[in-house]
Amino acid sequence: MNSLNKPFETIAGGSSPVISGLRAINDLYRSSTPSLVVGDFFDHHIEFITTLEPDIVQALCYSRVGHLMNKADDLLYLVGKYPRSSNTNINDISTCEATIQKAIDLCLERKKHIFSGDTAYLYLTYEGFDAVMYVEGVGYFNPETQLLFESYATMLSLKMGNFNLKNKLKRLAHIDWLTRLPNRSEFLKQIGSQKEHHFEQLAVALVDINHFSDINDGLGMDIGSALLVSVAKRLQDKFPNEGQLGRISGDVFGILADLSEIEPSELALIFESPFLIGGHTIPINVSIGVCKLDFHHDGSHYLRCATIALNHAKHSLVSSYSFYDSEMDQQTKKKLEMIRLLQRAFENKELELWYQPQVDLISENVIGLEALLRWKYNDNTYVSPEEFIPLAEYSGLILGIGEWVIEQATQTLAELQNRGQNEIRISVNVSVLQFRSSGFVEFICDTLEKHSVMPHFFELEITESVVMDDPQLVIKALNELKAKGFKIALDDFGTGFSSLSYLQKLPLDRLKVDKSFVKDLNNPKHRVIAKSIFSLGSQLGLQTIAEGVETRSQASQMLRLGADEAQGFLYSKAIPFERLSSYLLKNFS
Repeated sequence: MNSLNKPFETIAGGSSPVISGLRAINDLYRSSTPSLVVGDFFDHHIEFITTLEPDIVQALCYSRVGHLMNKADDLLYLVGKYPRSSNTNINDISTCEATIQKAIDLCLERKKHIFSGDTAYLYLTYEGFDAVMYVEGVGYFNPETQLLFESYATMLSLKMGNFNLKNKLKRLAHIDWLTRLPNRSEFLKQIGSQKEHHFEQLAVALVDINHFSDINDGLGMDIGSALLVSVAKRLQDKFPNEGQLGRISGDVFGILADLSEIEPSELALIFESPFLIGGHTIPINVSIGVCKLDFHHDGSHYLRCATIALNHAKHSLVSSYSFYDSEMDQQTKKKLEMIRLLQRAFENKELELWYQPQVDLISENVIGLEALLRWKYNDNTYVSPEEFIPLAEYSGLILGIGEWVIEQATQTLAELQNRGQNEIRISVNVSVLQFRSSGFVEFICDTLEKHSVMPHFFELEITESVVMDDPQLVIKALNELKAKGFKIALDDFGTGFSSLSYLQKLPLDRLKVDKSFVKDLNNPKHRVIAKSIFSLGSQLGLQTIAEGVETRSQASQMLRLGADEAQGFLYSKAIPFERLSSYLLKNFS
């Protein structure tokens, strides 16, 4: 029921005879420009009219935005009666329409109040919205009454502005400012409101734009923002009903729809064609996580489950689309538990740094050591680095752990040099998160200086993925380190797709050929690739090292193919520092 149809006692909570009722002749006029929602406004502010003199018979509020409304059914008005004279028929607005509109024209043109005998036209304005309140009284409006009305009109204009601003802020609290879609909190409410519709098989889908940060970094944030708006528009074209969409976070959109509408083939069509943004043609691919609604939980539960499914899809090598199931939840809980245990192990100094020798293939003398992190889970079990290193990066623990590794490796290098083993370098693997950490280069330099170790004995190993995650940042840091004398190695070379394009940009000293080429030397193609890598390294002035060498035959073949160095079980597994010195003295004195 419209608030203007309510009796005054209901609206104002009182029983004043000044205004006995409110009614709306037609629907409220609304426009895209700032407008007054009369019903809601007078719900809160009608009490001011009760302060007027008791000789007021009626008051009409006419609203317009920039021009006079020519139709009576566009008029908004407030009707009040006290006392009602026998010759006044306020219900028949058509009898006074022409006169009222003429006076309104004059009032709006002059932007001033007009008092004429027993009628008054009060000019109201705020932020480009103009309105006139027409008041008819019994008898003449004396100066005191005019002053009262002028004060009231000023107050009402301010109230109109405040009320409109309040409504704007209220709406903005639930709307994403960029895409104009419901924000996360509003989307959660929409999920909760669907509990009444059990007959539908509804689902929540989260759509994440893959590698969106690369678009921001490469083309600029303005292009990235415009892309988000365009993605939202395409989603709105597909899901036009109110309450179906939301922007959940930066590049993640939510969809609330029937399960049949969010099938992979259906959603794929939305992003099939590239986006044309600012002269750039931008193709995108997305990851999608879906959770079915069973209405046994609140919106937060379903959004969390859809997020778990989305993360599963993003890390899947099989599909970019994933449905939530309880097993994913268990995997997530296990991941969080492992992160907790890893943090505790690090704080309790339970992590260990082991070292695997690297040898010259001709002399078989040890010329380097790769520092490898180990986590002793209990007395007899070590957690695989392939399991806990990604968790350390995911949780951010790699920053603290990485600094500890650099500190420990530098101490080891200093001790070996103090014992006369002066020609051995140590290699340490570095994560992209460490490069992004402020002061990373300074920390390494300060650590080596503290232990009196020269930088050319310290090698940083990076993988192709580290470079590709943030090329400009990584290359800049590597150039700084190279200028200070540090050695740089590219690990797992030959397994990615972008190494060659970045090879000329990286200040490298060494290429590490992945063990997959060493293991399958019976494959002619692998031999050709390995030989090509060794030849490429030689022509670029880089040393090459073969990883995963386990037999004499493999070592001999690597030497014939052009490798300079080797690393693998043939020479030694990774060993703790306590056994390192004796090993070096015994095997390669």
